[in-house]
Amino acid sequence: MSITLCRAKTFAVLVILGMLLMPVPVALANAAPPLELWLNFEYQTSEQPDLEGVQIIGCDTPECNQPRLLQQYGRCDSGDCLDSPPSLQTVQDLQCVEERCVAVFHNSDHGAIPPFKVVGQFSDRVRASDLFSDELPMYHDTVVWKIAVQDTALSVSVSDRTLQDPYDPYFGSFFQYFALTIVTELLVAALALRVWPKLKGRNLLMGLGYVLLANLISYPVTWVVWPSLGRFQPIELRQVGYFIILVAVMFTALLVNLSRKEGKARRRWVILTLVLLPLSVLATLSCLLMTSLANAYGSATIAVPGLPSSLTVAFAEAFAVSFEAFLLYLLARKTLALSFKQAALISLVMNAASFLAGLVLSAWL
Repeated sequence: MSITLCRAKTFAVLVILGMLLMPVPVALANAAPPLELWLNFEYQTSEQPDLEGVQIIGCDTPECNQPRLLQQYGRCDSGDCLDSPPSLQTVQDLQCVEERCVAVFHNSDHGAIPPFKVVGQFSDRVRASDLFSDELPMYHDTVVWKIAVQDTALSVSVSDRTLQDPYDPYFGSFFQYFALTIVTELLVAALALRVWPKLKGRNLLMGLGYVLLANLISYPVTWVVWPSLGRFQPIELRQVGYFIILVAVMFTALLVNLSRKEGKARRRWVILTLVLLPLSVLATLSCLLMTSLANAYGSATIAVPGLPSSLTVAFAEAFAVSFEAFLLYLLARKTLALSFKQAALISLVMNAASFLAGLVLSAWL
């Protein structure tokens, strides 16, 4: 048995072991999924103060003679703030970033009975709301309290519309966007390989195969890993992101090794790539499916801190352009005599075209 074949088999074993380590987010339970309570602050002041702390207070009577602290975020130590430990048990305590907060409660175990009031400590003063008597659902639901920040007080209303995650439309049409990206980038690459004078007449199918390989690796990283690093994203999605990074690193290393081989050794590595590729795709799809089921039926938690959506999109696009340029150059520098400048330009145009096509699709959907 040749050394090259031994290395290929060893690499295959490592990749398969990596796939076996794919995360299982949560086991599906018979209990109902948790309740998510969102607080969305909307400022109606001349200048927007910083939010330093929030308290959710429950009252036993309409007069609120004996208020009790249910949940707290940050610092609230003056005015109408209560100085006592939070009494409401949660899957995830109240957490806030800028104008948005979220707490996650065990289905029917939250034990929060109205009326309620919200107290917020801001950089300029403490503001409190009047009592409101809207009940929290006893079973899985998403409740949004819309909190208007006025000059001296807070005004709370229960919104009938859930807060929109900037990635929801995309995740809901994941495969449509994936198909659109593949088709768009293959068309752009085919045009470049046919029109570019120095590349004209080269093996078109081989070049398109390289583009497809680059997309199959970069797409999950671009549109699962980077969005999972945003604000208010499921922690389980970040765990899937770690697995996707592991698989992407493994395949990148495999392709780097393949690019250095020639003759029979190269053919063996090509076969290994073609065998492992569908396995990795199935493993990634299985992770995403389990995460979706966990969020629907399990006790998922939310990663509150993170990058703004504008930055995740910028980083995702920058990664896609640079990674695909690197991989195209790596694979095609010998077989298609592709320079790095040509690979970078093709990658830039491909990703710009697919990004614009995605914007059109999102407007249409």
